[in-house]
Amino acid sequence: MLEGRILAVDDETAMLQTYQAVLGQDESAGPSKSGDLEVELFGVEKAPAKPRFELELCRQGEEAVDHVRAALGQGKGYAVVFLDVRMPPGIDGLETARRLRALDPDLYIVIVTGYSDHHPRTFVQAALPPEKLIYLCKPFQPAEIEQLAFALCRLSQSDRVVRRELASLRAQIDDSMRILT
Repeated sequence: MLEGRILAVDDETAMLQTYQAVLGQDESAGPSKSGDLEVELFGVEKAPAKPRFELELCRQGEEAVDHVRAALGQGKGYAVVFLDVRMPPGIDGLETARRLRALDPDLYIVIVTGYSDHHPRTFVQAALPPEKLIYLCKPFQPAEIEQLAFALCRLSQSDRVVRRELASLRAQIDDSMRILT
């Protein structure tokens, strides 16, 4: 099962390759006989299955904005965007975050940077609400990205369920009010 749709935005090829390695779908991965043998022989605990995500990559802020706009137009928005701050020559991560938030207020944005051009609170102000924005410093461990992606995709799924239930309750209240009046 796919956990959610993720967009990773970074101008560095090595970073995009890292996102692909950690979050991309490995089509060649199947059941490992050597892994099963290791468990049987040495009692090593077998790792849980790797979460699966639908991952798209882009290099620039404007490209990310276009991806998000197109995905929303198709009714298949992203759950999470991992966003670099410095992406010359185009708009930086701060402006990209502003534009993404204007397009999709429900999007989880993870600011990923190795620099301190902007204070984390600057991003919070630009891309409210604060609970939908995470700040992560480079270098990061691959497990950090995987866990963030997994947790935020699950939160995004829960958010959608709550919004649907709330809309249903509002419709029921409206129907009840019409009957009473």
